Amino acid sequence: MAGDSTYAVQDFLEALTAQLDRTQDSLALKAVNRPLTYAIRDFSLSLQVFVELSDDGQVRFRSSGPSETGASTVSIGFTTITRPMIEENTVNLSDAKSPSLDELGLAPQEQRQLERLGVRNADQLRKLNSSSGEGALARFADVPVNRLRAALQAGSPSVRQVAPERPPTEPVPPNTEQEVRVPAGTRRLRLDGRNLGALTDGGSARLDGIGVPIVAATDDHAVIDLGHLEASGRLELELGDGVALAFQLRPETAQVNGLQADRGPS
Repeated sequence: MAGDSTYAVQDFLEALTAQLDRTQDSLALKAVNRPLTYAIRDFSLSLQVFVELSDDGQVRFRSSGPSETGASTVSIGFTTITRPMIEENTVNLSDAKSPSLDELGLAPQEQRQLERLGVRNADQLRKLNSSSGEGALARFADVPVNRLRAALQAGSPSVRQVAPERPPTEPVPPNTEQEVRVPAGTRRLRLDGRNLGALTDGGSARLDGIGVPIVAATDDHAVIDLGHLEASGRLELELGDGVALAFQLRPETAQVNGLQADRGPS
């Protein structure tokens, strides 16, 4: 590596561990013919580098040149980690599906301030805001309260439309503006929107005052099981974060342009 080039710490470590992973994977093939072989027991290295902080908040290393003095000695030691240890000490992949801080409209500097508190997406921001309060969060993150409120609002659940869930064998038409009806015998309704992944735990639905379960939810849609109830009447949804919606379901014979929705109390 040229002496005048810099590289991010995580890029260096990820490249090095990727090569170590490939070395370990080759052992599985080698063991076919050799039941006893050799593997790396411990791995460590020392780097003579200049440590710099870039404008985007990244710590970067620059290799020292042949005649340069004053470089820092950075020692890095590696140890092994198993899958259960990874699952116990890292973020669950399902939690990472939440919208990123960039998608919430936060500026790069605001994102870096929140990342230092372990916040990288909408779910983590909502969780920390609930436990600490927006005032404390704003002070520690050095992000104005109004900016945090706007970000939380952008990450709140919303519904674009309500439509009967079609059988798996029936192709789903393109997402276009169209008339929506509820056919007779409909037993499930699909909600299309955003930030809906947590509805199975924190949301609720009622049809004419009778609770109906939300049986499935991803970031962009959720499914309500009506059971024995007829798909007709007032459908009320509690989406969390103070978002409440109501829809009037009508039988297929009713000529309506979609489902008329009115926003309930927030």
